[in-house]
Amino acid sequence: MHDLTVVNGQLSRYVLNYLDADAGQVDPVGASEEWAMAEKLIALARRMQARAKRRAALGESPLSVEGATTPRQLTNGT
Repeated sequence: MHDLTVVNGQLSRYVLNYLDADAGQVDPVGASEEWAMAEKLIALARRMQARAKRRAALGESPLSVEGATTPRQLTNGT
């Protein structure tokens, strides 16, 4: 989920820059930067597919497959 959050922020900045460039306010993003963003999105999509496959293999599609699969009891620290 961390990777998704990071790429989401980068994608948001990319879109805003694109809109600013379209309005003539800034220079457009270079092709190499655009290519790098595309590669990040592809890598993230592959990781998400692998995660979905692991969840499906567990049956009821639990939210967490990277750690404990049973809920933890929260304590108040006492």
